[in-house]
Amino acid sequence: MKFKKDLRKSPEEPQNTAFFMNDTIKKLGIDFSDPRRRLFADWEELGLGEIGMHTRPVELKHGTLSIECDNGSWAATFQFKKGEVIHLIKSKYPTLVVRTIRIWAKN
Repeated sequence: MKFKKDLRKSPEEPQNTAFFMNDTIKKLGIDFSDPRRRLFADWEELGLGEIGMHTRPVELKHGTLSIECDNGSWAATFQFKKGEVIHLIKSKYPTLVVRTIRIWAKN
């Protein structure tokens, strides 16, 4: 069975990932201008350093931000940084209300 060359992509022609991501986001109707979504999407770029790579926001409800940590060590480390994290969030996303942070370890 022969395929037309224009229908097949060779391995040397990588797809534009950003195009497909943006297209999917549009189709799903996700609005990343919402500060809550921006916080969740940009978590690792918030300025938390290594802690940001070992934690992830799960939920923001009634002023409580729930954070999941890779393990107990990162949860303990994050516990000492809670005040700093709240300050960073308030400075970057002033319209978000984050009064407290709930932390737990995955394992």
